Amino acid sequence: MRSLRPSGRAGIIFPNGILFGDSNSHIEVKRRLLKEFDLQAVVTLPKGMFEPYTPNPTCFFIFQKTGKPTKSVWFYRLEGDGSSLKKARKFGPQFRNDFPGLLAKWTKRETEEGRAWRVPAKLIEEKNYNMTLSALGLVEPEKVEHAEPEEILESVAAKEERIFDLIREMQELLLEGNGNGKV
Repeated sequence: MRSLRPSGRAGIIFPNGILFGDSNSHIEVKRRLLKEFDLQAVVTLPKGMFEPYTPNPTCFFIFQKTGKPTKSVWFYRLEGDGSSLKKARKFGPQFRNDFPGLLAKWTKRETEEGRAWRVPAKLIEEKNYNMTLSALGLVEPEKVEHAEPEEILESVAAKEERIFDLIREMQELLLEGNGNGKV
């Protein structure tokens, strides 16, 4: 941020933790971006975008050194980059690619329901600089359904029993093939 020339623009990729991070350093970076720069865009990227290097979801910020506070930030949710988003990356038309849509909307910072929004900087400040899409009220928070602890334990015990059965079967096969009766 310090090395950017006046009116210079930069883009930085971050782990998604920057969006919701509430440590002093997280908040200070976001506060400075909103107060001293024009934070033009926050683009959330899908989990797996940087596989095999990291499976973690990431985002990128685009900002310009203006010396003036940000009025509004354009948020864009990118869900595919034209690849399989797995460790063995495969690219092709069969995979979702949101980059053409992002580039088409970028110039005018167009909005689109469920994909692109303009958020007043004041709202980000009011949310204590939590820049997640759900904290800003742009999307519903993801709900994860978990099995009851008893069900999980039963499943683990059943799998463990099956493993012991397989071990016993392998021991018997070794005994039969060995001929000396020792495993």
